[in-house]
Amino acid sequence: GPLDLSNMTTVQTFTGSFDESWFYLITAAVEARSASVVGDIPELLAAIADHDHPTLLAKLQNLHHVLSDLPAVLNEMYKHCDPYVFYWRIHPYLAGWSNMASAGLPHGLLYRGVDDCDVDPSDEAAL
Repeated sequence: GPLDLSNMTTVQTFTGSFDESWFYLITAAVEARSASVVGDIPELLAAIADHDHPTLLAKLQNLHHVLSDLPAVLNEMYKHCDPYVFYWRIHPYLAGWSNMASAGLPHGLLYRGVDDCDVDPSDEAAL
């Protein structure tokens, strides 16, 4: 069946906490729910160019349906990911070297045995 919270799991986390695992699962669930409309984009653009109103309406209705589901999926985050745990235990691993003084890491997150590099791990594309 389709990917959802009932059939996904995490294999690896930084902290080993269920809060962190749940954060990744919710993120993946949002992406899984949204994936169905990605394939509609070329058809939607073609329908606009071709003035194909029935197709355009169908694609926009599907987009609206999917986008309407996302707040409910995101609200699931609060069931098992405590904001305090996220900010103080998980966020430092995701924030990399930037702006971490408030978390007690004035020099950011440093990995022992790893040479300095020019990659900014706070940039999602670097992960």
